[in-house]
Amino acid sequence: MRRILLKIAVFLMTFALGVGVSVCWELYQWSLVSYEVSPTCCDAFTIETPRVTRPAEVTIVGGMDACGPEANFHTMELSDGTRISESCETFSSPLAAARALKTRLRDATIAERTQDRDEAGRLLGEKILVTSPRFMKLTIYGQNLCVTEAPSLEYLRLYENGAFHYSFKN
Repeated sequence: MRRILLKIAVFLMTFALGVGVSVCWELYQWSLVSYEVSPTCCDAFTIETPRVTRPAEVTIVGGMDACGPEANFHTMELSDGTRISESCETFSSPLAAARALKTRLRDATIAERTQDRDEAGRLLGEKILVTSPRFMKLTIYGQNLCVTEAPSLEYLRLYENGAFHYSFKN
């Protein structure tokens, strides 16, 4: 009986050590993601994007909202024919959210990356501005990953500042 208990204890300790090493390796790999800022992110001659002259002229004319316990998606159709979408997803763990973020950043051009920290210096979340292949703002807090996509940096800025309002037609 003692031998069986000893074997089970050794098995559990080995399993815990293996999981710990695996998690540490994933965190180490995540720390190797570059924080470079692209100097050519906003070159007006290479990127053709819609230009908003006055935000009051562009209004929200339609859209779709889908909310659930683990994710939500919102799409807004603007009066000039463009579309802004926002989605938030809750993953099973912060590591799973970090993997999803890493997957989305695989072929992306990162223009800006900032970290949010608490008073003790612990990492709370991260905000990433991507300019290629699409204009996106990715935000990760714990096990939540939110993505906002817009046709241009200007539309993204206006959306985040709340400049777009619904159009009421009779």
